[in-house]
Amino acid sequence: MTSDTAPSSSDTLFKKFFIGALCVLAVFCILMPRALNVLPALVAVIALVLWRRSGGKWADLKHPAFLWAGALLALMFATALWSVDAAGSLERAVKMLPIFLGGAALVSLSRLTGGTYFRAWFPFAVLAALTICVIELYAGSPFYHLVHERPGAAYAGNLFYLNRSVALAVLMLAPALTCVRLLPWPRGHKIAMALALALGTAAMLYKTDSQSAQLAFFFAAPLYFFFPVRIKAAWIMLAVVLATGIFAAPYAAQAMFTTLPAFVQEGSFLQRGYVLNRLEIWDFVARRAMEQPFFGHGIEAARAIKDFDSAQLYEPSREIMHPHNFVLQIWLEMGALGALYAALFFATILRRLKNFEPLQARTALAVLFGAISVASTGYGLWQGMWIGAYGMLCAFCILAARPYSEK
Repeated sequence: MTSDTAPSSSDTLFKKFFIGALCVLAVFCILMPRALNVLPALVAVIALVLWRRSGGKWADLKHPAFLWAGALLALMFATALWSVDAAGSLERAVKMLPIFLGGAALVSLSRLTGGTYFRAWFPFAVLAALTICVIELYAGSPFYHLVHERPGAAYAGNLFYLNRSVALAVLMLAPALTCVRLLPWPRGHKIAMALALALGTAAMLYKTDSQSAQLAFFFAAPLYFFFPVRIKAAWIMLAVVLATGIFAAPYAAQAMFTTLPAFVQEGSFLQRGYVLNRLEIWDFVARRAMEQPFFGHGIEAARAIKDFDSAQLYEPSREIMHPHNFVLQIWLEMGALGALYAALFFATILRRLKNFEPLQARTALAVLFGAISVASTGYGLWQGMWIGAYGMLCAFCILAARPYSEK
C-alpha cells in the first residue's frame, strides 16, 4: 500500500482479503460467470469495511471511474423521458446503479494497495481458470453440470454455455502474463509459468466454439506484444480509428449487410459463428437507430421493439434481446449522445494510458481491446455480469502492473 493513504499496519486484514478475494474471483467467475452481477461489488463493500477497521477511517475513493459511471447512469435515467419503454429503461438503470458504483469502488480500492502479493498469486489463479476451461471443453463440462441440467438432444455437443467462461479467461491472460514478467522469480520458473499459460490458452481456443473469445485473443495479443507505446502518433491513430468506428457504426452495419453475405459460405468458419444472423440484426438495428439519431429510443429499446424492419433472410425473428454489438446498442438506445459519451470515454482512457510505463500500457490495451471485441460481437451491453467483469478486469490491470516498489 502507499504510505500516505494506507492503514498503519503493513500486513492488514484489508490487504489479505482484497488480494485473496480478487484471485478467488478470477477462478470462481469461470465456474459461475453470472455471479459477477454481484461479487465484484460485494468484494468492494467488504474491503471498504475492513479498511475502516484497519485504519480507523474510510478509504479515499476519489477516482475518475465514479465520474464516468455517474455520467453514464445519468444518461441512462434521462433516456426514460423519451424511451419507447420508460418503465423498462428505468428498471434497467436502477439495476445497473449498484453494479457500476461497485465496479468503480473496486477500481479505486485497487489503486490503494500494492501489487506484490497480487502478482505472486494471480498467475496461479488464471492457470487454474484455464485448466477448468480445458477440462470443461474436453470432458463434456462436468463442473457446469454439477449445478445445471444437461441441454436437450438438439444441443448435444454444443458447449455454447461455456462461451462466457472462455471469454473471461482470455481477458485475464494479459494481466497474468504481466505478473509473471514482473515477479522476482528465476528465469526458468518464469518461462515454465508462461509456457503453462500459453499451452492452456492454445488448448482452450482450439476446442471452443466461441468466436468472440478467439477474436478477442487475436486483437489482444498483438497489442500486448507489439503496440509501439512510445510513439505518440500510434496513440492518436488508435483513438481516431476507435472514434471513427463508433460514429460510423450505423452506416457501416448497413454497408456490411449489403456486401458481406456473399462472402460467407455455408459450413465455413464464419457461418458457424452465426455471422449472417448478426449481419442482418445489425442492419435492421442500425436503420431503426437512425430514426431517432440524436437521443435514441431509450435503454432496453431492443427488447421493447417488436417490429424491426427485417426481411428475415438469415435471422428468423423480428424481435431481439439485444443487438450483439455494444456500439449499435448505444446508438439505438442513446443516439448520438451515447456515441459521443463512448468516444470521449475511450479517448480519455487512451490519453491516460499513453503516459503509463510501456508494460502497464500494453497490459491495459490488450484487456481494453479484447473486451471491446467481445462486446462488439457477442453480448448485450447491460448484462450485469459483463459490467461487473469490466470493473474486475480493470482492477486486475492496475494491480498486475503496479511498480514493484509499491508493496
